[in-house]
Amino acid sequence: MLKKVFLNAVMTLVFLGFCLITVNPLLADEPLIVVSPWKGNSLDPSDSGFVFTRMGCLETLVTSDRQGGISPRLAEKWETSDDGLTWLFHLRKDAMFHDGTPFNARAASRALNHALDKGAFQGVDIEKIEPEEELVLTVKTSTPFSALPSFLAHYSGAIGAPAMYDQEFDRVIGTGMYELASHQGMTYFEFRAFEDYWGDRANIERAEYRAVPNGETRALMAESGEAHISLTLAPEAAARLDRLPEMEIHSAALPRVRLMKLNCSLDLFNDPRTRRALSMAIDRQAIAEALLDNPDTASTQLLPPVSAWHNKEAGVPEHFLYAPEKAARMLEQAGWAKGPDGVLVRDGQKFSFELITYSARPSLPLVAQAIQAQLKEVGIEMDILVTESGMIPQRHSDGTLEAAFLARNYGQIPDAIATILADFGPTDKRGAWGAMGWESAELYSLLDDYMNEFDFEKGRVTGWRISEILNTEMPVIPIAWYDNHVAVSRKVDGFNQDPFELRPYPEGVSFNQ
Repeated sequence: MLKKVFLNAVMTLVFLGFCLITVNPLLADEPLIVVSPWKGNSLDPSDSGFVFTRMGCLETLVTSDRQGGISPRLAEKWETSDDGLTWLFHLRKDAMFHDGTPFNARAASRALNHALDKGAFQGVDIEKIEPEEELVLTVKTSTPFSALPSFLAHYSGAIGAPAMYDQEFDRVIGTGMYELASHQGMTYFEFRAFEDYWGDRANIERAEYRAVPNGETRALMAESGEAHISLTLAPEAAARLDRLPEMEIHSAALPRVRLMKLNCSLDLFNDPRTRRALSMAIDRQAIAEALLDNPDTASTQLLPPVSAWHNKEAGVPEHFLYAPEKAARMLEQAGWAKGPDGVLVRDGQKFSFELITYSARPSLPLVAQAIQAQLKEVGIEMDILVTESGMIPQRHSDGTLEAAFLARNYGQIPDAIATILADFGPTDKRGAWGAMGWESAELYSLLDDYMNEFDFEKGRVTGWRISEILNTEMPVIPIAWYDNHVAVSRKVDGFNQDPFELRPYPEGVSFNQ
């Protein structure tokens, strides 16, 4: 009798536990919802791999260590030859693709060869990528390339299964903790946990990525509980959400810069003295305090302190300090005089230009308006066009861009050399987001020196000299560094923001029990 009572009690507890599990939405297959400003363009990793690497679907050979260095991912270790031209990457033996095919050097070679002329690899002198053994990948460069492992952390180097390349990217098949379940266009992606993941299995069975360009909409989705992780929020939205007991704001300094990109081939901007005068007419401190809610984000050089390229001993260059009177004198010495409407004129040409920016980064249009008002004080007329971000590289390529205000990420690859090369390297290798109409033989020589230097400390000194040239010549004008504000529901545990935005958002994340 006692045994029967005991069994009935156990069965009752099991039943009640089952009921609790089935009615608790946190334990009943509720998806983790991530909202971001950025939509995909295609299912090709070299084009839109950021969606899939940041959601833990596709993986790269290496990834960020969250401190500006790199950590193993699909490659367990690597080594280079004495001449710096041959790299051997030793791959994981326990990884497999979501479709059950094995991950090996042949699959990695195919994926990386596809990416060679795209994304971060444009202009990189990689001669050959081929399998050496089943789990050993060889990468050969035509010149020493010390930053190669950092480049391989970029999403364009994500490794997809062979079937992706056979079918012209009608699917995404990776090795990560989540596999792609479905998608609607390029703005909604649904993922499910991969049972046979080689690492720590996802704690949440399903996850969704939603591209929501409007920052205030993302904030409202966080506030209403429609999103668990809301990325890239404006400072004022983050401050508002931080007052809510059900929300937690994660803020981190990023290696990203708000900067003015100038067409230096134009008469308006072809003199570095004029570019420095523009810089002195901008009150970075006031912008950082009033609009960005953090005075420490006011730029004092191009790269922020989170980057190894930031030289803490360099001091603040004079032209990074607000000095409108001196800026006006410098412009006058360059031949500019105020016309009857208060706008500077030289040889019949007004100092007037169009600046393009975009709202996917919420603070950009607001800061652009502040810059517009400050430049007006010294007689410079700047019109603002708020449009899609893609308009900037398009207008760069066709030569019609006058100026742009944009957020440039110097940390999508942990070593900033990647973006420096893409933005300021030789013109024939320069990307459409980079400097326009500006050249520097000295800088090109230093870039070569950096890539030939495998000693970290010596390389950093060279990087500082490169930064000094950019901070003096100002082909772009840094305005403010970035804090990234992310709203995370308190229903979620374990969120750990990567300042370099390479590690997966769901990594280590779970719902409260």
